[in-house]
Amino acid sequence: MHRFIRFAFLTLMALGAAKSGAAQASQDCPNSDFELGDFTNWTGATGSCCPLNVATPGLVPGRHTIIMAPGGQDAVVNALDEVPPGFSGAMRLGNSGTGRQAESISYTLTVTPNNSLFVYAFAVVLQDPGHSAADQPRFEMQVFDPNGQPIACTFYQVAAGNNIPGFQTLGGVRWRDWTQVGVDLSPYLGQTVTVEATTGDCDLGGHYGYGYLTARCEPLQITIEYCQGDTIAQLVAPDGFANYQWSNGVNGQVVVITNPTPGQTNLTCDITSVTGCTAQLSAVVAPVIPFPGFQGFNNCDNTFLFNDTSTAQNGSIINWAWDFGDGSPIDSSQNPVHTYPAPGDYNVTLIAISNGGCRDTIEDSVTIVPTPLADLGLPGPCGLTNTFNDSSLVGNPAVINQWNWTFGTAGTSTSQNPNFTFPQPGTYDVQLVVIADNGCTDTIVMPYTTVGTPTANFNYVSNCDGEDIPFTDTSNPDADVITGWNWDFGDGNVGNGQQVDHSYSGPGNYSAQLVIQTQAGCPDTITQQVTVYPNPVADFSADSACTGDLTNFTDLTSILAPDNVQNWEWTFNPGVGNSTNQNPTQQFPTYGDYTVDLKVTSNNGCVDSISLPIRVNARPVIDFTANPLEGCQPLDITMLNNTYVPGPDTVSTWAWDMGDGGSETGITPDYTYLNDGTYSVTLTATSDRGCDTTVTITDLITVHPRPNAEFTYGPGTDYCLEETVFANNQSTVNAPSSITNHSWNISDGGGFSQDFLTSQNISSSLPQPGFYNVQLIVETDEGCLDTIVKEIEIFELPEADFESTPLCFWENNFIDITSNGTEPYNYSWDINEDGSEDYDLGTFTHLYPDTFEGNIDVTLEIVDDNGCRSDTTKEVLVKGAPADFVFPNVLVLNPQFDGNDELDFTQFAPEFNECVDYTLHIYNRWGTLVFETENFVSNPDLSCTDCFKGQDNNGTQLSDGVFFYILKSEKRNIEKQGKINLFQR
Repeated sequence: MHRFIRFAFLTLMALGAAKSGAAQASQDCPNSDFELGDFTNWTGATGSCCPLNVATPGLVPGRHTIIMAPGGQDAVVNALDEVPPGFSGAMRLGNSGTGRQAESISYTLTVTPNNSLFVYAFAVVLQDPGHSAADQPRFEMQVFDPNGQPIACTFYQVAAGNNIPGFQTLGGVRWRDWTQVGVDLSPYLGQTVTVEATTGDCDLGGHYGYGYLTARCEPLQITIEYCQGDTIAQLVAPDGFANYQWSNGVNGQVVVITNPTPGQTNLTCDITSVTGCTAQLSAVVAPVIPFPGFQGFNNCDNTFLFNDTSTAQNGSIINWAWDFGDGSPIDSSQNPVHTYPAPGDYNVTLIAISNGGCRDTIEDSVTIVPTPLADLGLPGPCGLTNTFNDSSLVGNPAVINQWNWTFGTAGTSTSQNPNFTFPQPGTYDVQLVVIADNGCTDTIVMPYTTVGTPTANFNYVSNCDGEDIPFTDTSNPDADVITGWNWDFGDGNVGNGQQVDHSYSGPGNYSAQLVIQTQAGCPDTITQQVTVYPNPVADFSADSACTGDLTNFTDLTSILAPDNVQNWEWTFNPGVGNSTNQNPTQQFPTYGDYTVDLKVTSNNGCVDSISLPIRVNARPVIDFTANPLEGCQPLDITMLNNTYVPGPDTVSTWAWDMGDGGSETGITPDYTYLNDGTYSVTLTATSDRGCDTTVTITDLITVHPRPNAEFTYGPGTDYCLEETVFANNQSTVNAPSSITNHSWNISDGGGFSQDFLTSQNISSSLPQPGFYNVQLIVETDEGCLDTIVKEIEIFELPEADFESTPLCFWENNFIDITSNGTEPYNYSWDINEDGSEDYDLGTFTHLYPDTFEGNIDVTLEIVDDNGCRSDTTKEVLVKGAPADFVFPNVLVLNPQFDGNDELDFTQFAPEFNECVDYTLHIYNRWGTLVFETENFVSNPDLSCTDCFKGQDNNGTQLSDGVFFYILKSEKRNIEKQGKINLFQR
């Protein structure tokens, strides 16, 4: 077996198998060569030239044109193919029209190792008008990076002109045949790049320019053609580059190596694009080893679907040779579909051929299974529900195990012999799909017409006892025609025909039956209950009627259950009125005799009527007034009554509504109105036949309001002697009356009396304490009076007085000695002549500042328990600091101490007699305290308590000598110092 292997490896990417151009373009650059026949993945725009400006997005037919392989020749240059070899299609960008038109087309892809070599092919047709280069028709190609920036070495631009490299001349046209350009995109792996081509007419608008474009993608790698056992390996660099320089010195796309050592022979190739970009590729030689394989499945119609699973180590499978084992020609498809002549077992052989011609073979058997033959049996046409029978066949050993029925658009079933109900009569395409256990299927479709089952039905109009009932056939023939009708009325009578009339001999329920038959012989029967309705028996009663009153009528009509009366027609003669109520009320204008007719109709339309007489009685005629008709409250009145009944009847009862909630029953009752207001009086008189009349005389009685005398004292309610008493009139009267006169009197019941005849409010100062009566009489504009008397007490005034006694330096004692008034008192003392309250006590002691001495005005104000107040002001003496004095500086003591030897301060400072907060300290000459006392006040008999007697505090006699004393008061800031010479007798 010959094996020719080739292998490629690129240092810039992972090892990968080479594929054909079209297949690779489809996989890694979808629709790059327009294999889909449309512009999927391509974006177009249009604009003008020159310069090129294509700002309007969108593809325009005639300016963006797809041509599928093999294509034809260009309309201007017949030597130029529209599609280059090896591509599925191409597109023409622009056209041979003029007008400064410009067009662009772009393709965007994400770079991967499998498409890092982007190969595009282009051809150009430019009309040469001989303008300057800036105005000539033109063609441009450019590749942009992910940021929209041009990729270096990818820009190609040409404008029409003579001697352009690679261009040919045809008359006034410069054209370039298909040229392939390879673009190395490996620096942008994982990124998105865009390829763009642009054409434009001349700037002056009279000459054209257009081009052709297609593309493919493949790995950027060297392809090695080398099979196991070969002595020659051929290395091929990728298409689309202008120059190839191999490391072994060879210049060209292909280099041949003799006797290569697999895995050890290494070469590099420097490639240069037509735009000047360079890259270096490297390769390590290794053989391609194909591994053929396939899978597949039987498609049941003797067709087998083959799926190639072949692989190649260090390469790829590019050709296949299939021998299907049934004598048919060899098939070179990768995944062929083959139809065998009959079911059975066949040996299949596959030869897998790699790139470079390396090959291997595999052989395996396939089985073609038998296909079932679908068939079915149709039921008869009657009825919408029928059973369909499967009669399909299949060859051994297969067995049919699935049935899929479709009944037109009516529904489906998976039963072998389904019972199916169609929604309505008609013709349906019944389809059966049978599936054998080997998965093979077959289908049969047959039309089926069903006329359905007729549905018997009839209508009838029920009627009353003794009336004809019409029976009308309403059956549904269900796509057929009814030809026969047989009636059984359920009372022993029969009939035939599509419509018949029949009357029953009495009310009740009857079973009526209709049997129908269609033209196709399909029958149906229906039985319905027919009710014959009973007739009503009209009757009514009426209560006693009074003239102008509503007379109540009660319907007494009877009818057999379950029927009932639903309509009543009343006529009140002569010409009084009509009613349709069951139990109406009717007013008759005058008393006398009337005839009333009643016609009744049942719920089923059955009718009866009756006429009866009634009598209408007279009502009393009311006439009354009152005496008097107005006055002050309370008001006594008498009712005057002239009521009578026309004709022979008389009034039997009287009912008075006096309008204030009260009532009376006599013919001419007396009544008292307690409240003011205007009152309407109503009289209801009832005759001896029960007819009554009610009349109301509106605002018949007017009761003027009595005023409400009231006053208050102000501003208070307790008064002291010499205060003015104020009486504030608060009297009121209900509107619309008003108080017009006021009369006051104040008296004490003992001879004092004072009148105020017209004043609304009064004031008075009463002469002495005690109780007084204050009376107020008020009168309204209607002359209605009211009086009120209130008692007021006048309290005696207190006489404020106090005493003040000096206690010590700057200290005084104050005592209240108020007389009269009512205790307890409230006190307010001003002892500093500053107008503010200093004390609120009756007795207290006050210490004045030590900077003050002399007389001061002290004011006492008191308020007694009745709120009466008094005040007095007196001049009070405040003693200042004592005059300077000197203690005796010599104290001679008798050994028998008779009490006359004491150091008595009263001899020298009488001011100290009332002071109790002074201390006396006596020190010896060494500063030792030998005696102290806080009580040295002399008694009136000049004896001394705790006076210094030449002894210390323990009673021990002191030795003769000089002693020092300190007399001081912390409270009054007074201090006296001196010496005492002590001698013993």
